[in-house]
Amino acid sequence: MGQENAVPAPDSRRAAEGAVEREHASDRVFRDIAAAILNRELKAGAALPPERELSERFGVSRIVVREAIHRLKEYELVRVRQGSPTVVLDPDQATDMRLLGLEIELMPPTSHALNAFAERQIYSAAALLDLAEQRMDAREMSAIESITERMLQADGLGEEWLALERAYWITLAEASRNHVYVRETLWYFNLLERDPRFRAIYSTPPSTRAGFYVTVNEALRSRQGSAARYLELLRKHAPRLFIYHQEEAPASGPTTEQQFITQELDTPINGERRSSDVARVVGK
Repeated sequence: MGQENAVPAPDSRRAAEGAVEREHASDRVFRDIAAAILNRELKAGAALPPERELSERFGVSRIVVREAIHRLKEYELVRVRQGSPTVVLDPDQATDMRLLGLEIELMPPTSHALNAFAERQIYSAAALLDLAEQRMDAREMSAIESITERMLQADGLGEEWLALERAYWITLAEASRNHVYVRETLWYFNLLERDPRFRAIYSTPPSTRAGFYVTVNEALRSRQGSAARYLELLRKHAPRLFIYHQEEAPASGPTTEQQFITQELDTPINGERRSSDVARVVGK
């Protein structure tokens, strides 16, 4: 074969590195645009800028942009048609279950978003309690009560408390004999451990929260409606147990807890760009 037809063998190491770099760049573009869509900074029906313009704004190739848009299409966040602009879809109409985890991961540091997440987790615990009450054994009940005793002795709502609350709810999830609840509970507490925004809903001293659990445990042990008791206590005492964020501080000034929350919400998570910056990148 003539020299002019010889094709050099590709450098497999460099090719692999290039693929990884492109994947990381594509992931960044995907996350930024997805965050803007999920947080309603890009409205349903709006057209994304052309690939050329997006590649210039993000400082990546058009191939990278195309990969990111393909992922957005898979998540049902955009509609792609040959020869037409890429159109933003209503995320509330999407049916891909992966979107739930993505939305929570990209949730903006706003009171509305955190309240929605807190309410969902707090009230879904009632269903877990009901199942556990029906299926748990004496050993698991004793473990729950032992964890609660340690809660009563905890000094503050720090790492020790988070570990105890994690043990409490995972024990209940395992007692439910439902693997979906086990996975969801593990996922939730992993999220609390790595993202301090979601810990800011807790507002009371450990003794108060532990007392809440002691009361729930009484109904759980007697199998006399622990879920109903839990919901009853929530309706009466939720403002004492959790902080429901307000967009503006009271006229008298923020409380110590609210100052802490404001500080937490203004802190970027893992160095990620906050959603308020995303709209300036992709445009509205």
